[in-house]
Amino acid sequence: MNTLIDYDAGVSVNAGTIQGGSVPNVVPEHAQMELDYRYSNPADVTAFFDMLEELQSHATEMEIGINIEVIGKRPPMVDVPGAKALRSVFEDVGKQIDTFVSFKKSGGVSDANFTTSVGVPTVCSIGLIGGAFHTDHEYVELDSIQQRLDLLTAVITEMSRRKMFCESADRLSIS
Repeated sequence: MNTLIDYDAGVSVNAGTIQGGSVPNVVPEHAQMELDYRYSNPADVTAFFDMLEELQSHATEMEIGINIEVIGKRPPMVDVPGAKALRSVFEDVGKQIDTFVSFKKSGGVSDANFTTSVGVPTVCSIGLIGGAFHTDHEYVELDSIQQRLDLLTAVITEMSRRKMFCESADRLSIS
């Protein structure tokens, strides 16, 4: 699995849970592992499933039963035509209202994955400011609520001024 990981290319594999057995000196009757696979390029998913098939084939040769179940499968968030222009509006407006705006790839999963997969220009993770995501210590900076409302209001106003809604109002997404 480690051979598939390439953070620079946006590919990660995480064995989030591994369960099996009851004591260390007995081969378990049943074991289970749950993987989280994330990728930026749709072509990268083929290598992952090829690796799983190879693992399953090897296990079968060794008379080990293995069942692979895909629980969830999301497309990656990809850059689509119009997304750069949408990001530019956020950056321009952020400067105008003295709010720092930046965009970076996080390797995360959101509804933006679905909107970009069908070609909708999308910005993601532009919401509230916080930290310690997906932990018991996750938090939101309360001051960021008004700041982000002001940013979104100004962005929508600017998009309307630039007539970005006119041609394709159903083709913009802020996730």
